[in-house]
Amino acid sequence: MSKHVSTIWYPNQRVLRTIVQAVVAAVPTIVAIVGVLADQWPAQWLVATSAAAVAIQGVLARIMALPGVDAWLTGIGLGSAPKSASEGGIPAEVKDQILNQHALLTPSEQEASEQAAASRVSGHV
Repeated sequence: MSKHVSTIWYPNQRVLRTIVQAVVAAVPTIVAIVGVLADQWPAQWLVATSAAAVAIQGVLARIMALPGVDAWLTGIGLGSAPKSASEGGIPAEVKDQILNQHALLTPSEQEASEQAAASRVSGHV
């Protein structure tokens, strides 16, 4: 399906940002719903329901930050990296920079670098 994508940076920060976004979106929604349903439901139930929705969004954000889930999401174009990252695509400027640095190495350093890269790709780090 998709290759391994690098680890997501700051997964807990992403969860906190999602929670803040949900709270900011929930406050005006709660105010509007309380105005409409004030005589039908107690306001405490609406606040508790909104808090549960915010918590669920935070949990989903954390699940989506797991490497396996993110790799799957990247494979369908919804991950933290572009889909080309899961297909082995490297932007041209990055590839050029790597090749230029590699060209400056001595032959023995190049061989060691290539062996290290091959072991990382095969999973034998």
